Amino acid sequence: MRKLTYAAVLALTLLALVGLNTLRQAGHWEIGVETPAERQALLQAFWQFERPATPGPHPLAVLLSGCDGVRDNMG
Repeated sequence: MRKLTYAAVLALTLLALVGLNTLRQAGHWEIGVETPAERQALLQAFWQFERPATPGPHPLAVLLSGCDGVRDNMG
């Protein structure tokens, strides 16, 4: 009986969270909206652009690190 109660509470909690998220999306309510310039200022210390010295066009590569950060094998 106890396991069934826990499962029901968990199911109702998940259902409530999905419902609240649906209402949030329908109401166009967002938490912490940033402009692209504000987001760029926050991320500026963590990215790097390197451009060839010769005139382009050049191919482009975007390198994104994984969850464990930048490693020596990524350069």
